[in-house]
Amino acid sequence: MISYFSVVSEEARADYLREHPRCCAVPAERDPACLRIAIEGLAAKRARRQACEIDPDKLRAAIRKTMAQRKERRALPRQSRPNLKGYTYAPHSRDSSDDVSDSDS
Repeated sequence: MISYFSVVSEEARADYLREHPRCCAVPAERDPACLRIAIEGLAAKRARRQACEIDPDKLRAAIRKTMAQRKERRALPRQSRPNLKGYTYAPHSRDSSDDVSDSDS
C-alpha cells in the first residue's frame, strides 16, 4: 500500500480510502504524517538497494551489518530483544484472581 500511495495524488489516495474504509490500509496508513514517514522510509530503502546493486562493496558491507545486528539480537535474552515487527513479548502468567478454586470450601 505504501508503494501505491507514494505514486498517486492526494485526491486519489483519499478516494481509495473512502472506497475501502475497513480494508486495505492499516490506521497508520490513513494518517498523513505516518504515511509520509513510511513513504520516505520506502524511498530510502530503495535507494540503499540500488546502491548495493551498483557497488558490490556496499552490498558486502550491508550484509556484514545485518549479520552483526542479528548476532547481537540473538545474544540478548528473549524478553529484552527488540521486536522489529512492533509486537511486545509478554510471558503468560496466571493472575491469582484467575483461580477457579473456591476459597470457601
